[in-house]
Amino acid sequence: MKKTLFTLLLLSLSLLAKDIDPSNPTQMNTSLNPTVDYQSYNKDNEKSYSNTIAKIEGQISGPGVLLLAEVGYGRSTFDDDYGVADSRLRFFHLPYSNSSEDAFINAFGWSVDTFIPTGDYSERLGSGALVINPGIVSAHNFAWGALYPNLMYEYTKAIDSDLKDSLNAQGLDNSSQAIKFDLNISPKMPSGWWLMMTPSFTSGIQNSDDAVSFRVFTGYFFIKNQAIAVEAQYNFEVQEDKLNAIQNGQEGYVKLQYQYYF
Repeated sequence: MKKTLFTLLLLSLSLLAKDIDPSNPTQMNTSLNPTVDYQSYNKDNEKSYSNTIAKIEGQISGPGVLLLAEVGYGRSTFDDDYGVADSRLRFFHLPYSNSSEDAFINAFGWSVDTFIPTGDYSERLGSGALVINPGIVSAHNFAWGALYPNLMYEYTKAIDSDLKDSLNAQGLDNSSQAIKFDLNISPKMPSGWWLMMTPSFTSGIQNSDDAVSFRVFTGYFFIKNQAIAVEAQYNFEVQEDKLNAIQNGQEGYVKLQYQYYF
């Protein structure tokens, strides 16, 4: 009996789609992904700084369910210090999937994405805030590729005392709320390659500004189950219906990632 259960567990952990596609956010895969993440920040009345974080990301999938965890350690030029970075946990459930060519919706799922402030805020290695993003995503396949619209509610709660003091000094509450919409666009690519382009729109509800960002995620499988990926994002803030460079927050990031699928 124990041997049977162990065999079933191994099978569930190795459940891969016939063709691994990292540009499909509704696909269920098990992988281990070491990452180097370079982040650029601007701060009002403070010096700009950057973080270089080495991360390890792992995701485990079973029938209709995926769990992702990410931890990191790196250096911030804010005070030229090293330490633990913020962590991430994500749960994703895919209750519906339809591979028919004439289907209007090819997949539908929901997720809860959580960013945990394990990094040191005073050294700018962490955000100092807990962020919870519940959301829904769907898949729509076309002859040229696919669209994956993703709608999320974003709740942010300040945890670090220094961050709370800074917000209170500005007359702001310790929490904020926003609605975020990502439109993931994944065109068909030559064999072994993938590409996803994501314009993103954030509408502030409480203590949160409107924002726009653009992300590109691409990579290449040099072996059937191993790939090198690059991801980059640039952020804008919206003021008087105009896009402006970020004055207070993350300007953008670039990630280099090795992906190993089981």
